[in-house]
Amino acid sequence: MPPELRCDVLTHPSEVASIDPAWRSLIDRGRLPSVFQHPAWVRTWWHFFGSGRQLLVMTCYEGESLVGLIPLMLDARTRTVNFIGHPLTDRNGAVAVAGRLRDVWASVITALRRSSTCTHAVLPELLDEDVRACETAAHGATVRTPALPSPVIDLPRQWEDHAARLSNSRRAGWRRDLRALDKLGEIRFVSRSGTNLSDDDLAAFHHDRVGRWRYAGKLHQLSALERGDDFPRFLSILARSLGADGMFHLSELNVGGLRAAQNLYLCWDDVVLDYMRAFNPAVRAHSPGNLATLAGTGDVRAQVGQQRIRAEQTGQRLSRGGILGEGQELRIVVD
Repeated sequence: MPPELRCDVLTHPSEVASIDPAWRSLIDRGRLPSVFQHPAWVRTWWHFFGSGRQLLVMTCYEGESLVGLIPLMLDARTRTVNFIGHPLTDRNGAVAVAGRLRDVWASVITALRRSSTCTHAVLPELLDEDVRACETAAHGATVRTPALPSPVIDLPRQWEDHAARLSNSRRAGWRRDLRALDKLGEIRFVSRSGTNLSDDDLAAFHHDRVGRWRYAGKLHQLSALERGDDFPRFLSILARSLGADGMFHLSELNVGGLRAAQNLYLCWDDVVLDYMRAFNPAVRAHSPGNLATLAGTGDVRAQVGQQRIRAEQTGQRLSRGGILGEGQELRIVVD
């Protein structure tokens, strides 16, 4: 039996900053579930949006070696623990060395139970492996709740490759949408990635998405976070902080000289996250959404060399080969 782990709880940003090298070393030695558990993402999000919450970065040690870490936060009003960044995070889990994932979750749940500050943990979009580790560590004091699935989609290299995967009726509808857009003018795609993506590009995307393109008065679930200048500044600093560990990619669908749709992707390892999207209401009737997503993700694959995309479920299956991946929400009773 491996030795029990010691769980230290970090509650101040300076403490979190002090373990940055060990955190990055842990990622190199072990498992990074997603960019949302990367120190650059966690620290940048907390700087802009952490007000009113309490840090609970759970660090697990074997002797003096950091073998696991789970970046959590506490809502003191509801006494609920969640991943740092919720609801901007949609792929969550523990950073851990091989073979110690279950031990890390057991150590963290024990530490939470010893605390008098929280009553339960709600962990959305938890990876399947982490769900199993949590349920074992919590000895049944867990409840699974339905969550939006996160499809893993094989990206087509060309639009015709995508069309070949569709049923006859869906292929006809897809081509009909394309013809409707084509009548509006020349269809053109513009993409920028990494160092070619400037602060002005991110600010313009934010302005279009939040300031001009809210469709039929519907607010995005993150609108409370996105108002003002904080959100584009967050994106800008995050883009620089991630460095070689991740990058943003912005794809724009331009129809007849009119900006019709934009998709912002966050890329790391072999995953491309369809992070945010914006559609111009002036051309929404012509269904630019699917076309922009397909063209944009295909372009990401071509430019970044990624093989998969993890995207939000939007009500339609983007390809017949799409595989519904992890995405369970787990509620752990702590007290």
